[in-house]
Amino acid sequence: MKNKRNLIMLCLVIIVVLLITVIFLLTKDNSNTGSDDYESDNKTTETNKKDTKTETTKTDSVKVVKTKPIEYQTYSTNYVSVKIPKGWKVQEDMTSFSQYLFRAYDPNNEDFQIFVNLKTEGFTKSEQAKNYYLASNPNTIQAKLPVLSPQTTEAYFKLYEDISVLVAGMNKGVSYYPSLERFEVIQKLGTSNSGGDILRAKYDGIKGNAEGLFTATIKSITSKLGNVDVGFVMAYNTMFVTAPESEFINYEEILLNCLGSFEYKQAFLDGFYKEQNQNYNQAQSIRNQNKQISEGIMDSWNKRQKSYDIQSQKRSDATLGYERVYDTKTGEVYKAYNGFTDDYKGTRYKAISDSQYSDKVVGYIEK
Repeated sequence: MKNKRNLIMLCLVIIVVLLITVIFLLTKDNSNTGSDDYESDNKTTETNKKDTKTETTKTDSVKVVKTKPIEYQTYSTNYVSVKIPKGWKVQEDMTSFSQYLFRAYDPNNEDFQIFVNLKTEGFTKSEQAKNYYLASNPNTIQAKLPVLSPQTTEAYFKLYEDISVLVAGMNKGVSYYPSLERFEVIQKLGTSNSGGDILRAKYDGIKGNAEGLFTATIKSITSKLGNVDVGFVMAYNTMFVTAPESEFINYEEILLNCLGSFEYKQAFLDGFYKEQNQNYNQAQSIRNQNKQISEGIMDSWNKRQKSYDIQSQKRSDATLGYERVYDTKTGEVYKAYNGFTDDYKGTRYKAISDSQYSDKVVGYIEK
């Protein structure tokens, strides 16, 4: 009986030991499995973090330099008032009210400029007419100015290279008269409210290719001498704004707004009236003409065909070593260093479409 009881106890001990062993083994396996899962999850998390960090670092490391907003100052005298970019210089010719000449420009790059000349007169219509004045009185302006033929806005601006030499030689303190060398019309955009053609054109600027919007109203007086018309030609309301070719799209609105802010004060109108000895209402009519002409130019510019802009800006970028991208979050366009889209691994900045070449560039992305 006693042996039987001992046998039962032994069996129970063995069963307990087996149970404990099984439980221990199961616990160990579960522990190992959990550890592997945790390590696997941790590896995935670290990988994801690394990917995110790389993209964020790449994105954050993009050096975006935004173009500083234009600050303005008011240039004001007893005669005129005009808003111009801060730091620009102004030169004027007050020899005559009716031929008043104004130019504002950036001293760091004079291809950024605003130009106004109320009247230039004395052009002849033919070589025969000019020869007549050369023979009768070589000191007359008709004998000195180049022949304007045909009598068009485009032909007039193509003479600026010759006019600038003449003006400088006359020593009137206006040696800054722009030369507009190799003036070439890109588009004819219509006519201004004063009747002059509005031209979009390029020329050889001081620091490279320059572009601008130009207008002038050409009128002629007929005076026959035998078979020769010795009457002269006048250019009224010569106005233009220019900038380096690669920057003009960004600056045209700024420059035209400055031109539109131009005001002739009462003292100027009084002087104009006395000098011209004409109806006072005609003198008053020039009060807001810069604003009206500026608005007409801007309206014509906004209606322009943009195919040239695309090709011109592409050429400019290729020459200067840029490619254009836009910020997908803001839609803003930037000029980036050539090769940026190959280097960049993020998703925020993407290459622009052709239609975006006429959008303003708000800054640069540098290495």
